[in-house]
Amino acid sequence: MNKILLITTVGCEGCRIMKNSIETALQKANADINFTVKESTELNKSFIQKAKITDFPTTLFYKDDRIVFKATGSVPSIIVSRWITVQFE
Repeated sequence: MNKILLITTVGCEGCRIMKNSIETALQKANADINFTVKESTELNKSFIQKAKITDFPTTLFYKDDRIVFKATGSVPSIIVSRWITVQFE
């Protein structure tokens, strides 16, 4: 299963922008992708350390329960669409 996990932090404008970019890209995508948003406080420290998350927003792309792509920061939906194409098609 293909999945996108967006990790955010409280009061982060870039996180809000990235969430909107991902939602817009997913509306245009012709793929079955599960999208989840989690606050950094919802995740345990071992996951954050293992995934090497150092800043927010962090976007993780999963394919078959394995991280295949990681990006930090916010980008326009056209870039997210390209990532979806490269990682999941």
